[in-house]
Amino acid sequence: MKRRKSFAVEVLSTEVKRKKFHRAWETLELMKKLFSMKEDDKVTYQELSDIAKGDVAYDGDKANFLTSARQIVKKERGHEFKAIHNVGIRRMTTAEKVAKYAKFNYQIVRKCKAGIISMSMLSDSDYNKLSKEDKIKHDTTMTMLYVHKVHGGAEVVHRVEKAIKEKRQPLALKEFVKAFNKKHGH
Repeated sequence: MKRRKSFAVEVLSTEVKRKKFHRAWETLELMKKLFSMKEDDKVTYQELSDIAKGDVAYDGDKANFLTSARQIVKKERGHEFKAIHNVGIRRMTTAEKVAKYAKFNYQIVRKCKAGIISMSMLSDSDYNKLSKEDKIKHDTTMTMLYVHKVHGGAEVVHRVEKAIKEKRQPLALKEFVKAFNKKHGH
């Protein structure tokens, strides 16, 4: 007959102090380099690898440090970098960033069109067979799809663009709602 080993259950204290998070020195050094770069400056993967004391290329042993450094620099300063295939990275210009994010408007329009199709599929479902929780999910989804349909269309994007051209600056949310409601008679 085998004897079972007895295990002592270790009780964890709720007063355990967490160690302060410290960024890896590789990330810090790479951040310094990225912070120092001006718009359109380029740096090779070899230069970055020398800084990190390891390969920062896509599948390199130090690639995650470069990824972290890029994310931190983007979050803290808004500097974004574009990969130059098998060469290095380049800090994007302001115009490139604007073009990148302007594409989101049209992605939203496309997704809203897909949402309209989803609305028709959902409205054809047998609502009475749904559980109470599923009815809440259904109604929430239908409401949000309707909001996207109304506010996410190409016509709305063009109207906002026109209003901004006239004003020559971004619209505050209140101004957008006012302009939108005026056009829809609300």
